[in-house]
Formats: sequence, structure tokens, C-alpha cells
Amino acid sequence: MTMEYEDGYGQAQSPKYDCLLFDLDDTLYPLSSGIALHCRENIQAYMAEKLGIEKSKVPEMCALLYKHYGTTMAGLRAIGYEFDYDDFHSFVHGRLPYEMLKPDPVLRHLLLSLPIRKMIFTNGDRIHAAKVLSRLGLEDCLRELYVSRL
Repeated sequence: MTMEYEDGYGQAQSPKYDCLLFDLDDTLYPLSSGIALHCRENIQAYMAEKLGIEKSKVPEMCALLYKHYGTTMAGLRAIGYEFDYDDFHSFVHGRLPYEMLKPDPVLRHLLLSLPIRKMIFTNGDRIHAAKVLSRLGLEDCLRELYVSRL
């Protein structure tokens, strides 16, 4: 065995990653929970009620904005609609049936067993994230929250 090999082998390897980033919606809980459907319905209601978009045009417009801009909210802003982000999130997420989400002890155990910093990302607001994490029993598993304004 050569010294060169021994030196390379004996060095402690640093972790490949310094954190894990998790998306909140439809990732930490299943799509089958129905939350996404209610969220889409609430977005469409916001578009009609708060922005005055003709109700019959809302579903197609919503789908196109989502497809082209990544989120309907980002698309609405990009094409010139002005609205308060907090009002949008309050309207869209404030009506969600969070009781549809159930604790996930297996996911909780898995997250707690990972010896690495864990962060969560959401397009929703902090209130939405807190409610989801609480319902899932994960509020102490993910230390940092990043909220997108997209």
C-alpha cells in the first residue's frame, strides 16, 4: 500500500450537501389530500371576486398563467394585475380545509433521523406553512422556512 493511498483514504470526507430543501405543498403531504384542489378553487374565486376577471374565463386563464409563469399569482402580476400578497394568501389559504391533513409519523421519524439541516420552501405564506406543518406533526422537524413571492 502506498503512502499516497493511505493519506487519501485516511482523510475524513466532508458531507456532499449542507442542507436538504423540501417543497411544502403536495410534497410533504399527498396530492390525494384534496388541499390542491381547494387551493385552485380559491385562486379562481380570488381572480373573479377580487380582480374582477370574468368567471367563465378564469379556469383557462389560471391554467395558462400557471403554465407560463410557474404560479398563477406570478402570472397575474406579470400581466399587470396589482394586489396585496397578504390579501391573496389570506383569501386563498385562509379557507383551506386543513383538517384534511393527517399526522405523518413515518415522515416525522425520517426527517428527525436525518443528521443534516432541513429547510422548507413554499409559495404560500408563513401562516399556511405553520398550519400544514402542525397538522402533519412536523413543526419541529424543519427549522427554516423560505416563502416565495412568486
